[in-house]
Amino acid sequence: MILSGIALFLYVPHRLSRQPYSGDFLSYEAFMNKRQSLHPSKSLNWGAVEIAVLYLLIGGLWILLSDQAAAAIAANQEMLTAISLYKGWGYVLVTALLLFWLVQRNTTALRASEAQLQQVIDALPVLISYVDTDGRYRFTNKTYEQWFGDTARGKKLEEVLGKKAYLTISKYVDRVLQGEAVSYESVVSYSLGERFINATYIPDKTADGRVKGFFALVQDITETKKAREELRQWADAFNGCAHGIAIGDPDTSRVRVCNPAFAALHQCQVEDIVGSPILSLYAGTDHDHVRQNIEKADQMGHARYEAHMIRRDGSTFPVQMDLVSVMGDDGKLLYRVATAQDISERKAVEHALQESRERYRVVAELTSDYAYRDRIEADGSITPEWITESFTRITGYTLVEAQTPGFWQELIHPDDTPILAQHIQTLLAGQADTREMRAITKSGEMRWLQDIAHPIWDAAQQHPVGLYGAVQDITERKQAEAESKSLARFPDENPNPVLRVTYEGKIIYANEASQPLLKDWHCQVRDDLPPKWLALIKELIQAEAGKTIDVQCQDIVYSIIVAPIPDAGYVNLYGSDITERKKTETALLESNMQFRTLFEASPDANLLIDPSGNWPILDCNAVACQMNGYTHKELVGQSIDILNPNPWRPAKRDEYLADIRQAGVLRYETVHRRRDGTEFPIEVSTSLISLGGRDVLLGIDRDITERRRAEENLRRFELLSQHSRDIILFIGREDRRILEANTAAMQAYGYSHAELLSLLIQDLRADGTHSLTADQ
Repeated sequence: MILSGIALFLYVPHRLSRQPYSGDFLSYEAFMNKRQSLHPSKSLNWGAVEIAVLYLLIGGLWILLSDQAAAAIAANQEMLTAISLYKGWGYVLVTALLLFWLVQRNTTALRASEAQLQQVIDALPVLISYVDTDGRYRFTNKTYEQWFGDTARGKKLEEVLGKKAYLTISKYVDRVLQGEAVSYESVVSYSLGERFINATYIPDKTADGRVKGFFALVQDITETKKAREELRQWADAFNGCAHGIAIGDPDTSRVRVCNPAFAALHQCQVEDIVGSPILSLYAGTDHDHVRQNIEKADQMGHARYEAHMIRRDGSTFPVQMDLVSVMGDDGKLLYRVATAQDISERKAVEHALQESRERYRVVAELTSDYAYRDRIEADGSITPEWITESFTRITGYTLVEAQTPGFWQELIHPDDTPILAQHIQTLLAGQADTREMRAITKSGEMRWLQDIAHPIWDAAQQHPVGLYGAVQDITERKQAEAESKSLARFPDENPNPVLRVTYEGKIIYANEASQPLLKDWHCQVRDDLPPKWLALIKELIQAEAGKTIDVQCQDIVYSIIVAPIPDAGYVNLYGSDITERKKTETALLESNMQFRTLFEASPDANLLIDPSGNWPILDCNAVACQMNGYTHKELVGQSIDILNPNPWRPAKRDEYLADIRQAGVLRYETVHRRRDGTEFPIEVSTSLISLGGRDVLLGIDRDITERRRAEENLRRFELLSQHSRDIILFIGREDRRILEANTAAMQAYGYSHAELLSLLIQDLRADGTHSLTADQ
């Protein structure tokens, strides 16, 4: 009986363990547990113990009770022998039924457990398999079918995975088949695409250490890797951004995180800022203003404002803040993102910029040899503020010398000082005035100057506070007039036309050189001038002024000076041949027209800048006006600093000019500011050209906002990429692989998100790419 119990104890679990192997098991751990059940010395099988105990209990009771009952019933030995025989067969029958019931119950429970475990293993999003020493799959979960579209059981690794993928993992397979447990991460090119996996191979060994196969657990971590890489890229962009960025916790009103640039604004480290109350970073006088803008951002999603922040040393500095309140899908406020920009330099130059705008209000049609700006003092005296460099070339004096008291009275010829006094008196009365005066240069030479001046009227003070002026050197014109008068003394010898007419328009004299003109006019001496000339003479007599007119006569162009002589009662006409000069001027005009055509037709913003003083804008094309938000009238005459957020110092301008003279053309990228205050990136090409006999800077600006859009703030790009209707692709710098794409890109190109991320950017430009990718 005892031997039978022991035999059952050993046989039953052995029989249970040899149930037909269906290949269905949960995982390496489940199978190992099952293997452990085969070794009673290592793990106690409680089902076998239960069966053996019941068998021994029932058998012991049967022996004790049945023998006593048989002895009581049997009348003799022969009957006792017969009863014992029937009792033995009864025991065998009862025992068989009991064993069948116990074994059936344990087998059913085991199969139910295995079925339940198989459901769990099939539901796991990982590849679980058992591979034998021939490299053939003996077990796989359903994830294999989802990945590869068919069952892998009975197939070889290379057949299921593909040759390229098998070559990648073969070295790890060799190691595990040698009895080594292997774990690794690698990029594997499956037929369904390239995936990044984490794999663990566990060898299955016999009792003597021989490897029968191995268990494989493979997890696809492609998305995790991409998420980590994307997170790293955003972190790099966040930490490397030149603008200060901080994220605030709306529940605690404290800084949750900030980048180094934000901490540097406060002369602190990042750890000094994180955890600080947000309002503690602002000057106390701005707290209410900041609160109002925070409320505005929470209501509208965004707010832009200016305030003053506090540095570590207690000093304050002005900032421009862009505050974005980020909401969750449920409309709950998640956090606030603040972008801070130090605008100390911009504030510092605002006053100077206003001065610059006043300084360059001179209209574009003013042509001059030099320009100036004077300040009118409270006592009525005039002090020069700036003069262009041509002033020194003409007079020999510098701006410092011109600022000396009484300088202008000494510069002007003594006979013309009354004209200067009348000129100043008219300007101080608030009226523009033009005068011609003689000046004595530093070298003692006399030059005729024409001063065209405009007062700057202060409406609040009700008197002018400054002057703008443009001065022309008219010495050559005056000399020509003097020469004409001199020639009048000997007209007959003059090789140029000389005529004299009465106030009524009758020709009373004409030298020989005048004959081509008389022939063209169809008249002779003692005849009347043509009607248009008669009307001109009457106009000049009334104005008591002279005039110079260019006249085309056959192939010759004459410049005729019409000079009334009131004391004598007649008008002299002095002509000079300017044919060659006109041809030169025509050629120059055509050249200028060609330049103007290219200038205006350019698709880029073109600006002509005077490289003197504060670099005023002399001219610009329509693209420049449109790009910067100004009209042509608003830009011309203004300093180029009107477009620069950070104006250059004079030393920087001199260095820049020297670089242009050496290089010929300078190209670089910078930032311009529009009239509305917005800033945008541009690419600048600058060269020095000669225009009108003087050096002028030609600046060609190209708006590169779109090219630089990818470099924008992390938050804006991320929000835009999710909701924008524009196509947005995030491209790897090295391999040109598409790293990210928004919904608009998927709709436009007809790919799924996963398909786009498997392509290179050049694939989108190739014919047939979509069909190939779709087939794959």
